[in-house]
Parts: sequence; C-alpha cells; structure tokens
Amino acid sequence: ASDSVTSSKPAAGEKTPATNPDARSNDKAAEQDPATPEEGGDNRQKRTLLMCNYPWEASTRVLMDAFNKVAPVTNIHPVREAGTGKPRCFGFVELDTEESAQKVLKACGEGQIQLEDGRGIMWKVKCDPTRKDFV
Repeated sequence: ASDSVTSSKPAAGEKTPATNPDARSNDKAAEQDPATPEEGGDNRQKRTLLMCNYPWEASTRVLMDAFNKVAPVTNIHPVREAGTGKPRCFGFVELDTEESAQKVLKACGEGQIQLEDGRGIMWKVKCDPTRKDFV
C-alpha cells in the first residue's frame, strides 16, 4: 500500500485556476496580444492599416505580394461577407514596424500599389491608418 495520498480537491482557502480571477485575467491578456513591447505588441495598431479600393478578384496572396514589394507584411486580412464569402474589397494589413506602415501609407498616397482586375483595369489601392493619432 502506498503511504502518499493525492487529492484532486484544493485545500481549504486555496484558489484553483478556475476559481482564481487573477489566473483567468492573465490568460485573457495573453490571448489578446501575446507580443511583448520588444516585439511590437504595444504598437500593433500603429502598424496596422486599413486597405481599400482593390479588385474583388484579388486573393490574399496577391495582396500580400503587392504590399511586400513596399515593406514587410506581418499579416493581411481581407474582409469577406459572412454569409456568401464574397470579398468586400477592404481589409487590414499589418506591417512589421511603424516605419514600414508609414512607407506603405506614402506608397499608397502616390499610387504605387496597384492591382489589375480581370478586365485589365488597374486599381490604385488606398490605405489609411486605423487610429486617429497615428501620424
């Protein structure tokens, strides 16, 4: 027979992760933005731009390639209609640094990021900051 006894119940007054509100809040904070300030977690909004005015046929890969010609892209998210999956022709692009985001804003303003649709028409992609205090 074994001398040690294990119990799955916590001792009186002991908080488990399920009952400890501090443990839950730490988990939620980690889920929201796991990046540390050194990785740019605190300036994510300053690195994310609203992109719009691109052809509906443009795939995520085509959009990523177009923006990567100007600056390194971390993530790109074209918005689609929930029910049909049709492109809404706007979305968000996250760049690696604030400087890259500024570079992309300038390139969009100068009409340097362009995509061709299925009819041969060139679309000048527009970008805007996602925050009013961006610039």
